Amino acid sequence: MLLSVYAIVRPLFLAAFASLVVSCSFQPTDAPLPTQRPAAEATAATTAISVATPTPVPIPNVSIRRLSEAEDRIIAGNDFAMQGRFEEAIAEYDQAVSLDPQLAMAYGNRGAAYNDLGQLERAIQDHNEAIRLDPQNALTYDNRGLSYGKLGQFGRAIQDWDEAIRLDPTFAMAFNNRGIAYDNLDQIERAIEDYDEAIRLNPQLVLAYLNRASAYIDLDRPEQATADLDKACQLDKAYCLSDNPYDFLPTTVPTPTRR
Repeated sequence: MLLSVYAIVRPLFLAAFASLVVSCSFQPTDAPLPTQRPAAEATAATTAISVATPTPVPIPNVSIRRLSEAEDRIIAGNDFAMQGRFEEAIAEYDQAVSLDPQLAMAYGNRGAAYNDLGQLERAIQDHNEAIRLDPQNALTYDNRGLSYGKLGQFGRAIQDWDEAIRLDPTFAMAFNNRGIAYDNLDQIERAIEDYDEAIRLNPQLVLAYLNRASAYIDLDRPEQATADLDKACQLDKAYCLSDNPYDFLPTTVPTPTRR
């Protein structure tokens, strides 16, 4: 789901991106123009995978210069996106692109909105252009990886997360998302390595605990899975749903993270 929680119904990434057992969404920041990464952050049939959503790119140095008209349109688009009004957000990003065709974040944020609408090919086209204009933005690679993942193109998704991590080795959500891709490829041990790193970088990243628990379930390691589920419950009471540690959230398809 988007802007909040992801459903986890493990091997089912069909038109969404990872198989899930818990539902998670992309989390926007409180500011009008969200920060560069999320504020907080077909295979085996019983695993939990939580993904992130695309996050809008921030305007640099806004405190020391006046925003351009194109940047104003991006802010307006981000406001719409955070309300789930993606068509209206795209209209604002369209104006930003028209006003400044070299503004990478306009393409990147529009791609995130298309991703949320399930228009994945259009999302990838916009992410491609954003990367062409600004090849050093780790978040754009993360968002394009989400689009590829939702298309089931996990190899290409992993390449994008590799690049996102190379550009920003502290990008916890990129490790989480790459772990999901490995999980969908049945490379469970490698997935766990990525979830481990995501948790090391951000011990508050609930999605990584949920996803690692799902991987442990696939490997028939219930004690470790239960420990991760308990930790997720401690971090977010929304995941403390019943006496049965495997009763997760309602099932929903995850949406891409926006910048």
